[in-house]
Amino acid sequence: MSEHPKIAATRKICKEFGLRYQIKNDALYIYKPIVGKYVQVCYNLLNFSTEDEIKRMVMSEKCCRM
Repeated sequence: MSEHPKIAATRKICKEFGLRYQIKNDALYIYKPIVGKYVQVCYNLLNFSTEDEIKRMVMSEKCCRM
């Protein structure tokens, strides 16, 4: 079975930004070095209507990841 396009897009975006991430049950976790663990930043990636919205959310987490 293939991966949902929104999840595939999220993987691509996180890799572009060089983020350490995990996706579990459609939720996105990003590694926060200051905390020393993965922190859930999105409860359900499938709720976003476009890839641009996903990119904006990941960009905001990238700026605040330290």
